[in-house]
Amino acid sequence: MLTRRQFYYLAAASVLVPATRSLWGQGGAPYPEYEGDCGVTSGSPGVSSVVIWTRVPARFRLALPFDQTIPVRYEMATQSTFAPATIVARGEIAAVAARDYTVRLRVEHLAPFATYFYRFKTATGYVSDVGRARTLPAADADVERLRIGVVNCQKIARGYYTAYAALCQEDVDFCLHLGDHIYDQDDGRVPGEDPLGGRKANSLQDFRLKYRYYLNDPLYRQARRQFTWIDLWDDHEVYDDQAGGTERVKQPELFGGAYQAFLEYMPIDRDLSRSALYVPAVDLFRSYTFGNLAELFVLDERQYRLENPCMRAHFTRGCDQIWHPDHTMLGLEQRAWLKSSLGASRATWKMLANEVMMAPLRISAVGARRELLLRDIFGESLNRFSDYYMNLDQWDGYPAERQDLLEFIDDHKIANVVILSGDLHAGVHGYLYRDARTMDGRAVAVELVTPAISSQTLGERAGRRVSSDQVLAAIMRSNPHLVWADITSHGFTILDISKTEVKADVVAVDTIHTPTSAAKVIRSVKIPVGISQLVKAG
Repeated sequence: MLTRRQFYYLAAASVLVPATRSLWGQGGAPYPEYEGDCGVTSGSPGVSSVVIWTRVPARFRLALPFDQTIPVRYEMATQSTFAPATIVARGEIAAVAARDYTVRLRVEHLAPFATYFYRFKTATGYVSDVGRARTLPAADADVERLRIGVVNCQKIARGYYTAYAALCQEDVDFCLHLGDHIYDQDDGRVPGEDPLGGRKANSLQDFRLKYRYYLNDPLYRQARRQFTWIDLWDDHEVYDDQAGGTERVKQPELFGGAYQAFLEYMPIDRDLSRSALYVPAVDLFRSYTFGNLAELFVLDERQYRLENPCMRAHFTRGCDQIWHPDHTMLGLEQRAWLKSSLGASRATWKMLANEVMMAPLRISAVGARRELLLRDIFGESLNRFSDYYMNLDQWDGYPAERQDLLEFIDDHKIANVVILSGDLHAGVHGYLYRDARTMDGRAVAVELVTPAISSQTLGERAGRRVSSDQVLAAIMRSNPHLVWADITSHGFTILDISKTEVKADVVAVDTIHTPTSAAKVIRSVKIPVGISQLVKAG
């Protein structure tokens, strides 16, 4: 017997909604809604569980006014054939309009550090791609080796996701996304293609359109379905350089819409909450333990941070207010959690998933010739005998809190701390010292900044009058704690983690102007236990 719902599904099958519709955007111009297939993904792994995700495309939804719920069946198996003997979990979950017809669920009772395959189906004919998912090792497991891919910053208007094509050739256990999954404002990869017509996203529906547009890219969908992801956000999931500690109160609808869309489209089993004053919030900072080998602390450096108190954020001498002890990026609760968790960790490697660069990044202008160079690079005349911060949106804008954290790591003798950072649109390797101002004392952590997937590189920002080599030389000369940088490449980082070392390979693609291209390792470095040195490995 058919249920009432199934009857209407089948009866109306001939009037399914087309894959892409047009809406009327701002100013009366039509723009695409991007209602095609968004694929599948998995993430937020646990020892015996993992989150799986999909979205029912519009052509498989029947827009009946009295029924906005679509049952979605899921299966998980140990083999991609889904033979009956291999199926370990199956069930049904509702896709509803209130979540933009996305579904995510945590599948439980799985084996640790095991690979599974999953898929979704509906009675209306939707059969998803087959995704691959992986669980964490047991907390007390003796893990010999772990491979993690690290990506960030994928502005779709800048080029193709060629780096994702290269990443999909890698054999990794998990992938970490450090943020900027979407950009709140861009022009689209092809003129007129952007779903908002180039304007800034400012509502829940706008942000949903952005995620659907980005997921229109087949290489992005392939990477999402092939790997299990640990995701965090950065600024462009809301807007450039946003500081939620103050702005969430001023713009609750904007932040609430951005947060909800992020949670709808990411494989993260967190939900949006609101305070009594209607301020949106998401409990996003968390940790993942990979047996006794490594523990990954995922930081939220946007939701709680206070705004930059100085007049300018970029290429500035800063101001005294950034040194105030209450000027925070992490917020009191998250900072206390991080310290407590670092102190309690028994893993060999302690890794921080860190959205923005933590090490100082300054430009020293000494002498008239260098002043002229810096003026050409940054478009202004700088005081020739002063140090300038390149970007106070990074940890340079929160130096007192950074100093407190580094002193805590040193005082409590927390060994083998590796900072995994993004946002810079460059690859950078360097040290963090107990005193980040003077670089005195010993190095207490190593930082690995991964290049962008497709966003404008730091070298490209320099303009046409100055070469990227000149920019790079100025950066390396001004920051002796950095041992390597590449400011022109697009790509990702592969971490090969063992009990004695972390090997980091920075993989770059030749071009992002074609969907696929050659890719090569442009930097290979080993971090031995004790992090006393960075050893070039290739």
